[in-house]
Amino acid sequence: MITGGIGTIGTEVCAALAARGDRLIAVHHPAETEAAARWQVDMQARGVSAGVERCDLAEFDSARARVEPLGADGVTVDILVNATVSSRDAALKRMQPE
Repeated sequence: MITGGIGTIGTEVCAALAARGDRLIAVHHPAETEAAARWQVDMQARGVSAGVERCDLAEFDSARARVEPLGADGVTVDILVNATVSSRDAALKRMQPE
């Protein structure tokens, strides 16, 4: 499972893990649903098969709603890579340390 999996860093992490033969789930923010669909097509063109899951990681219930069904389906998450980078609240130069 790669959070931020459809971003620049996450894409390369997905490609590297796929090259090892790992099964992948790329997690993306709900606002990126259209981008995730394009990403999945692009990755398939690269020979990388990855599932995509929409999830707002800032919301605990959203995260739980995405992870719990995996276990019910017999899927285990052996590796969690956090490639999420977000500054939705403000541009980096305007953010305060706290």
